[in-house]
Amino acid sequence: MSDTTNKVWEKYYRDIEKTLSCDKRRRRYTMENIRCGVNSYLQEHPGATLDEVTAYIGTIDEISDDYFHSIPVKEISAEVKTKKRIRIGIIVILAAALLAAVTVVVYLLVIIMKEPDSGYYVETGVQDVEDEVLSDDEEGEIVYEIIS
Repeated sequence: MSDTTNKVWEKYYRDIEKTLSCDKRRRRYTMENIRCGVNSYLQEHPGATLDEVTAYIGTIDEISDDYFHSIPVKEISAEVKTKKRIRIGIIVILAAALLAAVTVVVYLLVIIMKEPDSGYYVETGVQDVEDEVLSDDEEGEIVYEIIS
């Protein structure tokens, strides 16, 4: 076979493999069987094209459907349950990690707020009221006058 026909066959095999929804072991076994079937057909018919092979073996969708219908229902339901448990487990772990992160952030914020020197300094004290007089001018602004 030439390089272009090899590329065509590899694309054909990849497209079939993409439609098979199963574990790697089962997918590899199925793909080996398909490759063997294609190779035996090509040995019997040396000049066969992709269209002739798909007419003999079946289209990609037909192969996928045949494969899916050949799997027992118990195996399919077991795989679905396992995948569902894995998804739930991942969601629980992510939720716990998020909760832990929020707890740490809140705890650190509380500690920072309770520190007496948190970066803000407020000066308190009593000034001599006798030295300053507040008054309003005509425009409504407060004016400080220092009495000496």
